[in-house]
Amino acid sequence: MTLRRLLLGLCVCGLVVVSSCAQTDDTAPVVTDLPALDGPADSVVDTVDSTPDGSTPTSSAPNVASTTTVAPEQDLEPEPAQSFAGPGPYFAGVTTLDLGDRQADVWYPVDAADVEGLTTEVFDTLSVFPDSLKDLIPAELSGDIDTHAFRDAVVSLDAPFPVVVYSHGFGGYRQTATAYTTHLASWGFVVISTDHVERGIAAQATSQLKNIPGRDVRDVSRSLEALHNSALGASVDLEHVGITGHSAGAGTAARAAIELDEIDSFVSISGGAPVVTTGDDIGASVQIQGEGTSHRVDVQAVTDVDATIAVDGGTPQVVPLDALSVTAGADTITLVPVTGERLRVGTVRAKRAAPTKPGLIVAAERDTVVDPAASAALYRMLTGSAQRVEIADAGHNSFTDSCAGIREMGGLQSLVDVIGEAQVARAENGCTARFADPVVVTQVLGHYSVAFFRTTLGVADDTATSAVDITPTLDDISLSAFSSRN
Repeated sequence: MTLRRLLLGLCVCGLVVVSSCAQTDDTAPVVTDLPALDGPADSVVDTVDSTPDGSTPTSSAPNVASTTTVAPEQDLEPEPAQSFAGPGPYFAGVTTLDLGDRQADVWYPVDAADVEGLTTEVFDTLSVFPDSLKDLIPAELSGDIDTHAFRDAVVSLDAPFPVVVYSHGFGGYRQTATAYTTHLASWGFVVISTDHVERGIAAQATSQLKNIPGRDVRDVSRSLEALHNSALGASVDLEHVGITGHSAGAGTAARAAIELDEIDSFVSISGGAPVVTTGDDIGASVQIQGEGTSHRVDVQAVTDVDATIAVDGGTPQVVPLDALSVTAGADTITLVPVTGERLRVGTVRAKRAAPTKPGLIVAAERDTVVDPAASAALYRMLTGSAQRVEIADAGHNSFTDSCAGIREMGGLQSLVDVIGEAQVARAENGCTARFADPVVVTQVLGHYSVAFFRTTLGVADDTATSAVDITPTLDDISLSAFSSRN
């Protein structure tokens, strides 16, 4: 395998192995003015798409949130709300479970006295690659990440704790967002993340990606079963389970919330409404951007460079494999993965679906990988209680550990000659100085996720939760959109 092909694989979804400067517990800013997620039981707060004078908002003023409309009969005066952006009352322990053909990491609450004098675990990012490829990774794209979690520490005596499953994205791995998972653990959740081997970074780097419909949701079920049977089993409350995921993992989270009875609520990070495929011969995975639509996709022929595709019985189109996207009315249909070996001739019937369970939809205003409009569409499709948070000036990869390292090293422009400007831009999305600081973006994500899971997973809520101000700031970060309904 050439270095060019390897780096192309690493950057195609914006996931690049880099050294990272994770936040430390004693320097994390504390927020007191983030909007709470809840309002009165019948309140509705939503953003509108234009300014008071009818013009379309622009992103030239990154710290000005969009206009809001509030139902006039509701009393929605902001009240003080607790911040969950900083570390919680616990430290985080971490342990690894062996599921046979894949592994899972579990982060869980521990008491300060039980880790006094111990050091936190440092994660070697190169460990996610096959040994045969490690020597090909440039030195500037490798490094260690302090996870701020203590390996195999004693779980807090305050157990049992509710459970949150984390699902990584395409080309990711189970430790791709330890700043987020340890943050949730510090606030009293047991968090489990399993390698989705078929779409993981090792499979991507070695061109062994596989699309197996339903495999990711089965990973979620296996994770919960493994957790129940583990030494932590008595410390978890499997009657209260949430799920969260980023990018492709957001799709996993939404599908699991649809298909698994044990899931009570979900958080989608940079994702849209999931696609449910039906039919005897699944020829390719399908992604649809649109609302409430269903389509039939016929893959009629596949070569090394292109595919012949007909949508809804229409005229066949020849589409290059490196841009495998067709239109159907207002929808964009994308077939993945884009390799001739994996794209089979056949028929796919696909429709978009949304969970009926409570959902928190988090998006990045300047995401060029998953358009934030797709997240907004998912929010509109939800029929249960829902919140939508769009973070100003954040990008697709702002929610991953590696993003801080890319920002620190000034971006990946040194790779333009190797992988091209388009792939560098994709990998840098959210991770250079022109975007919001990814460390602080993760704190904002942590605040909303903790507040949401506390509300939906049975944790006593001792905070004032009727604040609806959508212009909070945290180190010059604000929301470009905020919506809430119960």
